[in-house]
Amino acid sequence: MRLLLEGRGTEVSLLPAIKQGGEGSIHPVSGEPGIVAKVFAHPTRERSEKLRAMLDNPPIVMGNVPVVLAWPQDRLLNRAGECIGYVMPYVRDKEPLFTVSHPGTRPRWADHLSLLRAAKNIALAVSAFHRHGYVVGDLNEFNILIGPDASVAVVDTDSIQVRTQHELFRCQVGKPEFTPPELIQIGTSFSQVDRNPHHDAFGLSVLIFLLLMDGNHPFAARYVGNAARQTQTQRIAQGQWPYSTKRNGAYRPRRQAPPLESLSPRIQQLMRDCFETGHANPTCRPTADDWHRALDEAEAEWNEIGARLRYCYYRVLRPRGWAQKFVVIPERLRSAVARVPRKVWATVACSLVVLLLVFGAVRWWSSDESPHDRINPTNQGIEREVGGEETPWLWKEAQRRNRARR
Repeated sequence: MRLLLEGRGTEVSLLPAIKQGGEGSIHPVSGEPGIVAKVFAHPTRERSEKLRAMLDNPPIVMGNVPVVLAWPQDRLLNRAGECIGYVMPYVRDKEPLFTVSHPGTRPRWADHLSLLRAAKNIALAVSAFHRHGYVVGDLNEFNILIGPDASVAVVDTDSIQVRTQHELFRCQVGKPEFTPPELIQIGTSFSQVDRNPHHDAFGLSVLIFLLLMDGNHPFAARYVGNAARQTQTQRIAQGQWPYSTKRNGAYRPRRQAPPLESLSPRIQQLMRDCFETGHANPTCRPTADDWHRALDEAEAEWNEIGARLRYCYYRVLRPRGWAQKFVVIPERLRSAVARVPRKVWATVACSLVVLLLVFGAVRWWSSDESPHDRINPTNQGIEREVGGEETPWLWKEAQRRNRARR
């Protein structure tokens, strides 16, 4: 298939598709290893104009960070001059967030520190979109790719919401697991909804939760009630977050999920701001910049022994019954000490002071006698030991008895 790159004015040849989807197919470009082409399954004028607006205002990620946005670089035209797709950077050597977040499929390089850095880079990418007036809309675990160096790439960027001075191109797709409750409750099609950054804030928090909580969705829960079990989408719409401090509902965190307390206190608070406070007031959800600052602090804290002990306690020791008996000893001692009245502690302290004074006085009195001044009674009277080592008591007693026999 030969098509025309509008900006370059040159023809390119597309190789067989390496990926097929509902919106189109992805093709390598012959002789261009750094780019791939997306050919729309159903080209429309709206898609063509949306691409033109995106090319005129590309987002820029601030700083020298390993973040790649697979942004359209040029439009693809057929021989009739119609836009049927675009070319974008070819992202290599990266895994979907879904693969990295789950322990069963997680690569060896994906330790906790790498996941913190990857989450921070995702927040930077979303911040770049928002700073340029875009709303991602379709944030999910398959359009975020992560590399061994915690680098991040965002793909399928042509589905985002684009606003120009004269027109709004909405994001027409989305997954229920990453959709905020207010959009689920209205029940309208995505093509009729104007997205806002606080909508993205919900999906971003879900992605970070997946990364840091071993692939567990924040609303995945075990049911402890008696009525009919709700679906996950229904729990999102009603705000039934199992990690809530209130926990009035019939849902509790999954036993396979790590405790929320294993994360840094600041990250815990942002999760609560999103899934508890943000349910009633969506504007209270943490922004991408809020997440970047919190994750940056958590990464710096990871070098401190306290953060690693907290992580080890909740992730390694707490789930094991034999370890709980040891790790709770300090807590039990502390609670027992707190129950002792102050008068008892005052009495014990005074008694210890008196004993120490008596002990000190006895030591001082005994130290006044020099070893050379000790009296050794014999049958001939009193004689004084002069110099040398002190004679053992038994030997002195034997000498005394011998002298008595004479």
